[in-house]
Amino acid sequence: MHRYLIGLLRSIIANSEARPIHRISILLVALSFFLSEALAQGGETGLSFLKLGVGARSVGMGEAHAAIADDASATYYNPGGLAEANKTSILVMHKEWIQDVRTEFLGVNIPFEDFAVGIGINTTNIADIQLRTQPGPSEGTFSSHDFAGSISIARRIIPELSLGASLKFLYEKILVDEASGVGFDVGALYNSPIEGLRFAVVGSNFGSMGSLKSENIQLPGLLRIGSAYLHEVDMFHSMLTLGADVVKIFREDKAHLHTGLEVNYQETVSFRVGYLFGYETRGLTTGLGLQRDIFRLDYAFSPQSQDLNSGHTLSVEVEF
Repeated sequence: MHRYLIGLLRSIIANSEARPIHRISILLVALSFFLSEALAQGGETGLSFLKLGVGARSVGMGEAHAAIADDASATYYNPGGLAEANKTSILVMHKEWIQDVRTEFLGVNIPFEDFAVGIGINTTNIADIQLRTQPGPSEGTFSSHDFAGSISIARRIIPELSLGASLKFLYEKILVDEASGVGFDVGALYNSPIEGLRFAVVGSNFGSMGSLKSENIQLPGLLRIGSAYLHEVDMFHSMLTLGADVVKIFREDKAHLHTGLEVNYQETVSFRVGYLFGYETRGLTTGLGLQRDIFRLDYAFSPQSQDLNSGHTLSVEVEF
């Protein structure tokens, strides 16, 4: 399979007579197969916080953001999207998740003429976990801490296609045990000849972690294949954005479908809804955004089933 893909990519590069659209389409398909082969290894995964979306806008849209993100959230969803931006953006997020899980995220995207640089910081903490070394009353409490820091670079290869990559430092601490590692993401964003229609392919969480005491930690490698359609509705002075991502977390049995819709009225108020298919406890998401000048405030609500409470995500973004 690897030899076939390498040969296919070489033929794409060598064939100067092929139409650019055909070459790009074949390249994206080949990239998706390559990521599947590279990530589909055996073993159990850890660092589950790497699978949770960032930014209240994307969370409200069911995390269907691989082909939409072109701001600071692209450091998580698709580093290739960073090159699509024409403004510097800073995103700060706080998330209250299930069972006292709290996540903070800071993302920065700095675009230049035909490339961009991004920085992402993601911390997740669980406090007051009861400590027991034997059945009976709790002997105290402890906390769990996860950290991911990334630096990304993206470049617009041709007007229709942007490619990007992120290098990540990873750290996990549970009680007194700790482990660290390195990972990276790669992504592509393609603007099709149909106005407003985009496609994306992203591979996340390549790399390795050290052992946490005696337990080996496998990164939650995943593949995203996304699409988005942006359409301006002049009659209602609104922008309609539709997104759909197929997310395959390798070392798990099934893929997931993320879908989302956003209606932005006069670049002032946004209403969002999404649905995540294939999860036992996750499904419907909703969100609201308010925009004024260079500032945007977003909120997302993520109800959970099986008495896991609900998730609340709040983020502030500045574009200038």
